[in-house]
Amino acid sequence: MDDDWIRKNVRCCACGGSLEDSKHINLVALDKVASWKFPTWGNVLTKQPLIHAVAIVCDKCIDKGVQPKFAVEWNDNGNVKYHKIEELPNIS
Repeated sequence: MDDDWIRKNVRCCACGGSLEDSKHINLVALDKVASWKFPTWGNVLTKQPLIHAVAIVCDKCIDKGVQPKFAVEWNDNGNVKYHKIEELPNIS
């Protein structure tokens, strides 16, 4: 999915607001396990598996230091789902 798709279909995982006015797509890697395929975070150089859940946060929340409440998931069909961070298992 490209930036335009994310801006139109994903809401900020901190405030729930639109990303359409956000200059950046701010991805936050969480120390929580993602049981889904996209989006996830890892490190191919250290061979860290792509299992970290990800939150996408608007510029305003990044600037204010607002912590995300949800991790985001989407599939190949464009369906977006939000997961409460506290309900996801920890990485370690």
